[in-house]
Amino acid sequence: MFSGIVTGNYEVTAISQKDTFAQLSIATPPTFIDGAQIGASIAVNGVCLTVTRLETGLTHFDVIAPTLERTNLAGIKAGDFVNMERSLIVGQENGGHDVSGHVDTTAEVVACDINPDESTYVQLRVDPLWMRYMFPRGFVAVNGASLTIAGVQKETNTFELWLIPETLRLTNLASLTLAARVNIEIHKGVQVLVDTIRDSATELLKSYMVEGALDIERVQELAQLSGKHTPQI
Repeated sequence: MFSGIVTGNYEVTAISQKDTFAQLSIATPPTFIDGAQIGASIAVNGVCLTVTRLETGLTHFDVIAPTLERTNLAGIKAGDFVNMERSLIVGQENGGHDVSGHVDTTAEVVACDINPDESTYVQLRVDPLWMRYMFPRGFVAVNGASLTIAGVQKETNTFELWLIPETLRLTNLASLTLAARVNIEIHKGVQVLVDTIRDSATELLKSYMVEGALDIERVQELAQLSGKHTPQI
């Protein structure tokens, strides 16, 4: 489990492709990796990866094919910088929100105005499937960074972010460009709530269908029992 409070962004020194996975090496300072062991979970661009080898100044990971297909790690190359966060310690302060490190999808940068000394505006586009979980002032993890959604445009499948200079300083979001892809993890609590309501509404609607059409009499009965006016259908 992570908080979405990125500690820093560190350089990828090497990435090698195998038949079914990739091996990733990242330059990590002692202050970041202190106390870590083989098998530890670390978020890399918001993706929960397992440490496979530790060297002085280097941390190594294996990235399986499904992870490469779902995230922007497939496009990472040596010299790129990735956001990194160690897993939470029980009782540790959580200044962000609950982040699992299980990336849901990627988003495309469709607008950005990067200014390291001022507030930075970013607009991202995602597949319509994921827009149902985006709400103004809701949480979203972008490349592993816990951020607050500033605005949502359902008609264009986009949402807006405003980044403060400190966020730009600590993360690789300062290097965003148009058409870049970023990893997105939606808030799991929101997803469960939205999906539960949708499923319940769908089942209720099905119970009022007869041969593919709404049973108007049953709908009117329901409206009367609930004390509301008969719906106009």
